[in-house]
Amino acid sequence: MKIFGKGLFLGDSQMLTDSNTQSKPDRSEILRQLLIALACFGATTGAGAADQCYRTIPIDENMRPLPIKPMCSMVEANLNEFCNSPPPLCEMKVAPKFSKHIVLPKWTPVDLKGSLSLVEATMKAPSGSASIADTFWNEVRSDLETAFQEKRLSVSSSHLDLFQLGAAIDVYKIDPGDCERNNSETLQSHDPETWNGEYELTKVTVYPAPKEADRLRSAYTYSGVSVPGNVVQINGKSYIYNMGSRTPPDGISETEHTFVLSEQVSDGGSKIISFNPVCEISYKARITSRRQK
Repeated sequence: MKIFGKGLFLGDSQMLTDSNTQSKPDRSEILRQLLIALACFGATTGAGAADQCYRTIPIDENMRPLPIKPMCSMVEANLNEFCNSPPPLCEMKVAPKFSKHIVLPKWTPVDLKGSLSLVEATMKAPSGSASIADTFWNEVRSDLETAFQEKRLSVSSSHLDLFQLGAAIDVYKIDPGDCERNNSETLQSHDPETWNGEYELTKVTVYPAPKEADRLRSAYTYSGVSVPGNVVQINGKSYIYNMGSRTPPDGISETEHTFVLSEQVSDGGSKIISFNPVCEISYKARITSRRQK
């Protein structure tokens, strides 16, 4: 399994426990997702299959490939609606035909009032340990101060069930505003060959608001974890997505590009909420004889 980028861990483990968060599978929901998957499968096979640039690949668990979830087939089909555009390095798009199932949350800009106080409090809060929080903040502070001074840094708020605990919480999205700049060659190009180049992972990260982090820590065993990526809601559930590239170490093979969708949920009887990749979708831009303009 390949996850591009490095998670920002504020504790010794990734856990958030609750004894009542696991619900039994809903048969009607399973059937509904299977029907969606069948429809998406039909859209990505047959005469048009060669035109697709995204392809879901099985996630390996202990050297064993897991079955591809119906949701992943739907996300793949949605991404393939945009093969004539650069890959979603900073923010994904949703085709109208999938808008009932795939939703980008609404975010409200937050006035920082000329200070990084809210950003610092938000990024420190999940830790619960002053020393760990200070160490982490000192590692990221310089880049954030530069982004703030250059008026690139933005913070926005939303209310959503980030950890799939059954209740929405206040969250902040902290965006240093450098994804478009760092990937400008790819995003501004009309040449698919350029889209197959190297990418830099987005540094956008979504955190629970400080008051929510405090509440979670008092109600659960919560060490706090943040993973670079944006949020998308699929069938009402929140997921983190990001897209990156990796050049194989042999220096010969082609650069690999992957769109990864992950969740932070309870994994059953262990009462632990862990960060799990659920979809891995490979990408390769279509190269045709006639360049797109």
